[in-house]
Amino acid sequence: MRPFSIYYTNLEMFEQAQKKLLEMIMDVTEPDIVYLLGATLKRNRTESIFSSSEPSVQFLNNFYFLVVIPDSRSRPLHEWQEMIEQSCSKVTETVVIVVTTKQFFEWLEGGHRFARNVEQNAIKIVIKPTLRIPCIGPYDEVAEEKEISAMLGKGKYMASEFLAGAEVYMTRQNWNLAAFMLHQALEQLLTNLITAKTGYEQRTHNIKRLMKYIFLFNGELKVQIIKSNCLQKSELTQLDEMYYNSRYYEDFKFSEIIIIKLKKIVSQIISERFVIL
Repeated sequence: MRPFSIYYTNLEMFEQAQKKLLEMIMDVTEPDIVYLLGATLKRNRTESIFSSSEPSVQFLNNFYFLVVIPDSRSRPLHEWQEMIEQSCSKVTETVVIVVTTKQFFEWLEGGHRFARNVEQNAIKIVIKPTLRIPCIGPYDEVAEEKEISAMLGKGKYMASEFLAGAEVYMTRQNWNLAAFMLHQALEQLLTNLITAKTGYEQRTHNIKRLMKYIFLFNGELKVQIIKSNCLQKSELTQLDEMYYNSRYYEDFKFSEIIIIKLKKIVSQIISERFVIL
């Protein structure tokens, strides 16, 4: 099965970008395998009263990689992700998932949905010559479908419950607890949606990172959010601050105006209008 169609229709652009990005990855670590999971192809076209025949310009950004490393060297995997993404940012915006070779091979042998999809369909940018990738183990598609349905239901239910909790604390003017509940509502929804759609369980409280993974498979949500202008980078930062500040800093106080604004944003994302399950 071929991967995303834009890879083959724009192969030269991909090969040029991959070479530069691989150098940035190698500056941080020497991976066993690097898989290209996806990318965004953007088109810009300008017309005016002086010219209506200007050609459109295409460029790639928002690359998604799985980087398989021999060993974490006692460093949390999320730190490896951040280090690699920071290095790649010199070229373009990149989202990285990092796993150890041992973990990835165990997933493959166990028929793990995420691992087998990557191995079967992703583009191998690099693979260590001496490495032998194990065969994909047995798996139960019927059981997986049931698990996916359960995850989607759980995500919507938990999000609705935390949102209801936020509304209760807002009526009590407890803005800090309302902030915490709003963050949890969105985190629960996004985490379960990512796991359901990809098989990958991302353990993070960072809403910005979760939204990046959502955009990997839910382009409709990305378009709706951009059109509605309901979620900007500054607002993503506020959502993440809500979790950390309300949990770890007792003296930190959220204002009523910010909570009302962010509650509207979270409600929009949770609603059927934005989250296409």
